[in-house]
Amino acid sequence: MTLTGYIEWPSSLPLPYRDFNGAPANASLSTPEKWVASVRRSRFTKAYESLSVQWNFEDLHELRKFENFFVNVLGNGAAQFIIELKYPKTTELTLWAVQFVGGYQSTSLDGLWQVQAVLLLVNPVEL
Repeated sequence: MTLTGYIEWPSSLPLPYRDFNGAPANASLSTPEKWVASVRRSRFTKAYESLSVQWNFEDLHELRKFENFFVNVLGNGAAQFIIELKYPKTTELTLWAVQFVGGYQSTSLDGLWQVQAVLLLVNPVEL
């Protein structure tokens, strides 16, 4: 996939923590259980995978940069962006087009900010 006019992960922020886990994203829509006839279809023509990732920010300044990127650049996480991930191999960085699923959670541990989120892997990227 070749993208033009894409949004890149800010180079001033660290990449996600190396050990993340993933699972196939649920791509099915189905009628409620109370309906007599059950109908199910796929949301997408392609199956996507979701990754649980974690960033470790060294100070509040980095956290604020992340929050600004999430809110102002990505439109509260709705837009796709390009980021380097060690996925599917944990030995090399690969460019991926990703999108946030929902929001993120941040916690402070003695001056270190940990941010956890789920990313939807859209496509590997070739620039």
